Amino acid sequence: MKDKLSKLSPLLFTIFGLLFLTAVTFRQFLTPRPLPVLIIQVLTILFYVGYMALESKISIKEVGKKGSDDYDRHTMELAAVIKIGLLTSCLGLGNQLLPLESYVLSAGLGMAIMLLGFLIRGKSILDLGEHYGHRIRPLGPHLHDRGVYSVIRHGAYTGTFFIHLGVTVVFLNTVSAVMIFAWLGVVILRIRLEENLLLQDNRYKDYAKRTKYKMIPAIW
Repeated sequence: MKDKLSKLSPLLFTIFGLLFLTAVTFRQFLTPRPLPVLIIQVLTILFYVGYMALESKISIKEVGKKGSDDYDRHTMELAAVIKIGLLTSCLGLGNQLLPLESYVLSAGLGMAIMLLGFLIRGKSILDLGEHYGHRIRPLGPHLHDRGVYSVIRHGAYTGTFFIHLGVTVVFLNTVSAVMIFAWLGVVILRIRLEENLLLQDNRYKDYAKRTKYKMIPAIW
């Protein structure tokens, strides 16, 4: 029962997140706003919904994968809760930090960051193929060191962080500015847990020596 619930949790969090955020979004957009702001924010939300739809396919595949020890230490569930909190804060909590005259430029930057994140994450998932999943697992029969993974060791995490950073910039307010750091913290925590597991394999040790950076080239 516990293993079955663990397999289902990514999909359940995805469904709950979509339903909850739909309600929050509906309430948020009852408040009038200038047309340029409305267009940018609606496009951002539609883009994010498309991203979530693609992620839900991965969550469904997760249900059919073989069970394993909880290498995640429940950080996947923690990440889901913080992500929902971040998105909720973007959709109406706190005071808008930027004046309207600066908003269009900053929101355009946010959408560009989102697109970059989507491209990185999408390419990372394609590079890993069927070996990609939402859970932390030991290294399989193949070590993937091409494409994005020839530059950084955790491309999928980099992509998802940039996607949410972009959303935060588009909907920047006092609460979301704090929540994005909480989201980054849980991403780093999951990377460290995954590294501790993968470095038990000599193949990954050699790969880590060749590919120095975990998440962002020249930074970390």
